[in-house]
Amino acid sequence: MSEINRHLDEPLQSESLNEIDIISYRWLNVSIRYLPWALFAYAIINYLFFPPQQSLDKTRLDALHWTGFVAAGLVIIVFGIVFKKASSVLNMLWLGGVFPVREKIKVESLSLRIERMANHPVWNVMITIAFLGFTAFFTFQSCSSEGVSATGLDMFFCNYHVSPVRTSKSIVELVTIFFLTLFIWRLMVVAWNIGKLGKALDLTIKWNHPDESGGLSLIGILSFWIAAIFVIGATYLGGWLIVCPSSNFCSSFVKLDSRLETFWINLMGVIILSFISFFWPLWSTHVAMRDEKERFYEEILSPMGQKIDRISNLLVGNANKLVAQNNLGSDGQELLETSDELEKQLEFLKRAYKVVDDLPEWPFNKQTVLTLLSSQGVPLLGLTGIGSNLLEMIKKFLKP
Repeated sequence: MSEINRHLDEPLQSESLNEIDIISYRWLNVSIRYLPWALFAYAIINYLFFPPQQSLDKTRLDALHWTGFVAAGLVIIVFGIVFKKASSVLNMLWLGGVFPVREKIKVESLSLRIERMANHPVWNVMITIAFLGFTAFFTFQSCSSEGVSATGLDMFFCNYHVSPVRTSKSIVELVTIFFLTLFIWRLMVVAWNIGKLGKALDLTIKWNHPDESGGLSLIGILSFWIAAIFVIGATYLGGWLIVCPSSNFCSSFVKLDSRLETFWINLMGVIILSFISFFWPLWSTHVAMRDEKERFYEEILSPMGQKIDRISNLLVGNANKLVAQNNLGSDGQELLETSDELEKQLEFLKRAYKVVDDLPEWPFNKQTVLTLLSSQGVPLLGLTGIGSNLLEMIKKFLKP
């Protein structure tokens, strides 16, 4: 049996696998559901009831802060979407016949490994301490650059004790960062293990699958949502880089110049991370699809190309014979009939060749790529400065 047809006799999967319990802690499940809405409510309350009383008001939160909490809430919502899709992706691929029946134990082992890594208490504690430590260090550096000298909680959040509003901001930031670290760890576990899928398991690629991705589009969709987490951050940064240089709206913001400079640097990094987070989990699957396609070339396309070449030469030879004949006798009619049959074979083989040649090498379709690229519109406009120039032109055009 050839390599291409080695899975044809595999029995179909009818029994579902257990879904992956990426968040096994009840309190963490509650937080991912309700924390985004708490952040939205906090931003709205500050916007409605505690707006800045004057320009450069350090005791209140400005629009950069409000929208930052909204962006954080949206990021947590997308984390929930990623975890929901990741919990069922292996089972859906299994039911779709992507994994042969003989790979069932390996698929279940992979699911169990993801679940254990994501919820292991030691890893969760270590990653939380690491992220909070980095956050505290960089915040302390920022406070020191402003000449702030403090101890205790003040040292980590120099907003503390400036005003009740700023105190609340420090507390909300601390709580949000704590939960984000736990979500980021689980995201890393999912991306790392999905990224090894093509090496760890034997894939049955469905070349004629309607998803145009060999039946593996679920992996591409999951990677898109992973990238969407970074796209939200990039859109937040890019949006302000568009608005602030072209209006006076931001003139009342504290430390605006240094903020925008940091935004530009961070935006460039976040855009790069969004593309890395999309392609990295797909790489091993891409390699498996590419290798399988190369086998198609060896087993099918090479002899098919030779057959096409032979038929083409026969048609040319028949045409020369017809040209050499003075009239179309019985021999000429027979040549025409033979040539018609050869032309049908040639046309069929060319269509088949194109179908095989166009087989996908990545587990995503064009729509997924277009959606990812279009989501980078605001970030790229902000990064290049084109967005602020366009906004300025629109304002001049609309000015009476």
